[in-house]
Amino acid sequence: MIENSKNPNLNLAYEDGGFKFYAHINPLEISPIRGVAAERASRFVNMMITENNLRTLIKEIKTAAGQSDIVKAFSIVQEIEYRLDFICEENSVLELACIYYMLEDENPHTFNSAFTEKKMKIFNDNENARSFFLHIGLSLIDKFSKLPEIDLRTYLAQNQIHAERIYRFISRST
Repeated sequence: MIENSKNPNLNLAYEDGGFKFYAHINPLEISPIRGVAAERASRFVNMMITENNLRTLIKEIKTAAGQSDIVKAFSIVQEIEYRLDFICEENSVLELACIYYMLEDENPHTFNSAFTEKKMKIFNDNENARSFFLHIGLSLIDKFSKLPEIDLRTYLAQNQIHAERIYRFISRST
């Protein structure tokens, strides 16, 4: 069994609500598998959508087109295009942070999407954790490093209603 509390290369980065998150003491020591996952997550941060939501939307487009519901198919495409004008999107930023921060029993050398889902559920249930890791996620993204964090957080709060529009087409996932 993995116990990150005993790993000398990791330190406790966050603890709240019975959950402990660990991070590499030297962030450059992230495993190659997690590094690739971080690059992939960064791509979706730039697209302003999570990978899971994009894949689900594409399935919905195909289903609508297969049923000759071109209006619905183009509505979904328009929603994806609309998101490209966002400055950033909260869930994709949080998913990026999930790669750099591990739970107590999570293997720091591999990447497992089940742990990402577990962490996203923690963030949805715990506002303090969500806020902490959103701050971390924003600091991981180069394009935001020069912008004041308070402005980005205000933008995310104000843009939440627009970001939620996507759920007209797909169900919420944790």
